[in-house]
Amino acid sequence: MQNKYEVYEESSVKEYWIIHPDEKTFMKYTLGDTGHYQPSRLPTFGDIGHYSCIAGFHHGT
Repeated sequence: MQNKYEVYEESSVKEYWIIHPDEKTFMKYTLGDTGHYQPSRLPTFGDIGHYSCIAGFHHGT
């Protein structure tokens, strides 16, 4: 995961997600103005997320 984080950040990938279905966890990393990723807070059940990389896409947990 660390390698992908670094490669994606260096390649200016705007957003990436890490999803663990068994653990029912989701983390979103968004590339900030500084060129570094900002992690999302860990969502809780019932949260609705909005994702800038796919217009109109949202996810309810």
